[in-house]
Amino acid sequence: MKWLGGMALCLMVIGFAAPAAAQDTPKAEVSVGYNWLTAKASGDEEWEKFPKGWYADVAGNISDTLSIVGQVTGNYKTFEDEEFKLNVHTYMAGIRGSSPGRVRGFGQVLVG
Repeated sequence: MKWLGGMALCLMVIGFAAPAAAQDTPKAEVSVGYNWLTAKASGDEEWEKFPKGWYADVAGNISDTLSIVGQVTGNYKTFEDEEFKLNVHTYMAGIRGSSPGRVRGFGQVLVG
C-alpha cells in the first residue's frame, strides 16, 4: 500500500512539471525514487537481493553542465528463516556532468 501512495505522488509531480523547453537551468534539482540493491559478502557464493529500497538526491547546479550532488539511499530485507531484519543506508556525495540541450543525459561519480 505504501508503494501505491509513492507511485501516486510521483505521477502528481510529473503532471504538474513544466516542459523542459520552458525552463532555464534551475539552481537545484531534487530526485526521489525506488532503489534495488544486490550485495555479496566476500566469503559468500550467492548474491543477496534487497527488493525494498528508496533514494533521494539533491543536485546544486554550478553551471549549465556541472553540479554537486548529495544522495541518501535506504534498502531493507527480512530474512524469514532467521527472523532477522537488515537495514542498509548509504550517504554519498560527488559531482554530476550533464549534456546541454533540451534532452539532457548525465553521468555522476559519488563516494561515501
